[in-house]
This record gives sequence, structure tokens and C-alpha cells, in this order.
Amino acid sequence: YDGVIRIVSTGSLIYRKGFDVLINALSKIGQTEKKWEMTIVGDGPERDSLNDLIKNLQLGKNVSLVGKKNKSEIIEILHQSDVFVLASRAENFSVAVLEALSAGLPVVATICGGIKECIDNKNGLLVPVDDVSALAEALKYLMENLERYDRQGIAAECKRRYAPQVIAQQIADNLWGGGILSSSQ
Repeated sequence: YDGVIRIVSTGSLIYRKGFDVLINALSKIGQTEKKWEMTIVGDGPERDSLNDLIKNLQLGKNVSLVGKKNKSEIIEILHQSDVFVLASRAENFSVAVLEALSAGLPVVATICGGIKECIDNKNGLLVPVDDVSALAEALKYLMENLERYDRQGIAAECKRRYAPQVIAQQIADNLWGGGILSSSQ
């Protein structure tokens, strides 16, 4: 640990993903006692406007848009990071959040879609959609209390709940165990 808190977010650079909200929240954090840097992985039509926002808010030293990366590069970035953020305005169920949790990262995410099902006080914080101040406060809290989050415990719990074989078993149980395909119907 070199004293810099590394925050990461991944996703298509589109309005629905809320990267503008995230960058505005980061501007409210400013320079805290703890040094931080933000890596945003992904590409899309919002890239130029997000770059302009980063420049206008004078966050160029802290926030990097690194473009699209392949799965192994994303996994490497996650493992080198300390906090994951999802500022989406809408999601179904976020694979990116599960990838971050499986890497042991505490997560700050907006309350949308199925995300609230996998975030609790042991692995992160939830904030309302489009709430720049709440997102900034949650990020500050996590940065100041990083030692309260057990990375190994977060990763283990994610794998216990969401490993492919666990999900497959739940689907099988629902199909055959009194669900859709049970013999009693």
C-alpha cells in the first residue's frame, strides 16, 4: 500500500451508467487527507463530454479514462484497486459489481435493479440514483474506513453466493424442486 486509494469503475460510457454523476461526486471529495485516484474503464459516446467534465472540474490529476480493456486487464485493474463504484441510473443486475466483489473490493453503488440484493454493510454502501452529494459522502466514508472492510471476506461471500455452480444449483432447484418442471404438475 503506497498511501494512494485506488477507485475503479467499469462500464460503457453512456448516460445510463452515470459517469457524469460519479465525476461530479469526485469533485466534491477534492483533496482529502487520503490521496486518491480514479480509473474509469470503458468507452462510448459520452467519452468526450466526460473528458471535458474532468478538465472543467480540474480532476485531470486524479481521474483517468483508460478506454476499453479486455477481461484479464479488467481483473488486473480490479485487483490493484481498493474501491469499486457503480453510479448507474438504471441496471438489471450488474456483473461489474459481482466482479468487483469477487476481487474483494468494497462497493459504492446506486440503488437500482438487482444491486441492492448483493450490497450490505459488510461489503459496501448504497446511495440513491443521481445523488451527487450522497455518492461523494459514501466514497469519502469508504476511503476513510477502508480497514473496516475485509477483502478476503468480501471475495469469499461473493463466491459463496454467486459462483456459477451455486447459481446453476438454484436454477435447478427452482426448475425441478417444486418449481416449473416438478413432476407433481
